[in-house]
Amino acid sequence: QKLMNIPAVFTYEISSKTENAQFRRDQTVLPADSRTIFLPPYAGSSHPVYVNASRVDSLKQKDSFIATEHPMSSTLPNIWKLVLDKQINVWILLHTFPNND
Repeated sequence: QKLMNIPAVFTYEISSKTENAQFRRDQTVLPADSRTIFLPPYAGSSHPVYVNASRVDSLKQKDSFIATEHPMSSTLPNIWKLVLDKQINVWILLHTFPNND
């Protein structure tokens, strides 16, 4: 009961947008707006590229690693671009799909 009265600290408006659903394997795995990661726009576009991943702080460093669900084949290039462009050394991979997938 007490947990139900705790105010929400994070919002999920960006990650829950309909146009970003195609980037989520599991529709319930949503990065908080304040931790959402974008890639620069591709050539010919003015919109940044949404990545279903969160920036995570360590005890000593801000944004020291990322957490993301297991990428789909359609999102894997963006994940690797993110890892390489941002020089990510630690990547927490959340495995949320069924064993038969």
